[in-house]
Amino acid sequence: MNNTLLFALLLFGMAGWCHATTYYFMHTAGNWSSTSQWSTVSDKSAARVSAAATPGANDTTIFDDYSGSPVTIDTSAPSGSCTILDCVSNGNYAGTFQFNSSKYLYVYSAVTLSGTTTFTGPGYFSPYGNNSLVSNGANISCNFAGRGSGATTYTFGDNWTTTASVAQDSGTAVWNGFTVMSGGSLTGTTAISGSTTLGMNGAGTLSTASPSVAITNPMTILSGANVTIGATLAIGSGGIFSAASGATITGTGSVYSTGNCTFNTGTVSIPNLNCTVSCAVTHLSALSIASTFQDVTSALTFVGNYPVTTTSFYMASTNSNRKIYFPPSQDFVVTTNLRMGSTNGTMSMESSTPSTQMNLKYLGTAINSHVYECKFVDVNATGSSCPINDYNPGTITNSPGIVPISLPMPWGKIIDGTHLE
Repeated sequence: MNNTLLFALLLFGMAGWCHATTYYFMHTAGNWSSTSQWSTVSDKSAARVSAAATPGANDTTIFDDYSGSPVTIDTSAPSGSCTILDCVSNGNYAGTFQFNSSKYLYVYSAVTLSGTTTFTGPGYFSPYGNNSLVSNGANISCNFAGRGSGATTYTFGDNWTTTASVAQDSGTAVWNGFTVMSGGSLTGTTAISGSTTLGMNGAGTLSTASPSVAITNPMTILSGANVTIGATLAIGSGGIFSAASGATITGTGSVYSTGNCTFNTGTVSIPNLNCTVSCAVTHLSALSIASTFQDVTSALTFVGNYPVTTTSFYMASTNSNRKIYFPPSQDFVVTTNLRMGSTNGTMSMESSTPSTQMNLKYLGTAINSHVYECKFVDVNATGSSCPINDYNPGTITNSPGIVPISLPMPWGKIIDGTHLE
């Protein structure tokens, strides 16, 4: 066989292998994996006969008002896959997709559901790679598991709401447009960014895989939701974390601020806050930390004229360059415990505006012996740090059991673990 003929045969074989087919689901209920359930005929009549084949990753699947229900997702990719899932173009599909446990349906390009389509079951609907997604208000109660092998963009044409869980399992993902609402857990196994608002309105866990895997999309917890923070929830630069009155946020994990981010949680407490990089934290309402606020940054700046309250404040390092900057008249309230790292050091708290004071209100009696002093520092008109008694003094509000101190003062020195002088 000459090389030209061999090359032609190879091209013909590759073309056949890559050929995309449009499949129509048959008039009867059945399994996705069944070859008798798919036809290449669009007619809504007995002419729609089985193609004795199943769709693959390059194929379009159409469900219309002639297709049977339910279609059971009984297999995972590659056999459970298509490039386009269309429930509208040939007549709205009013049927049900039943996702069996541990089964994943991959869609590689576009999804359009009808308002009468139902996704249900313990399995996973999984857009893989770049996708456009339109729900048209479909009834969705299966899990949403975004996946990809690299950079992935999901473009939502409308709101996507499921009573189950939402996750990005693989691929660095950008989610753009509208809102994705989870009635279960919301998980970033890999990083998520973009404009899509990620919401929770039920009971579930909110987490990322580690402090280095961040979500920068707006996140919102709706009233009535009962959310548990997982071991880590990293909020990246530009991220917005909101909670409505009536929401509950619990857990022993930490929210990590890994860049300039915004909180708007009002009366809803977050369990722990851990600031790991130099950044600005904007709070559009009072910020309440139920357990521990830990600062391990070089410089942390609070922006917002609302109080910051925590049960315990822990400055992990005694490095003199580690400081917290507060806006004018900011109340920083510590109700129980001031703590530092393993050696004696100074808590340095600075005003971010020249000649204005911030207020440390310490209400507890448990002070870690490593806190050698609480130092309040102002800045002069040129932005240089200087002892706060050169300008306006800091204010300490003491609880019973701690000796009141006189102002002005450059710092309050802890002399025996319970008293200030």
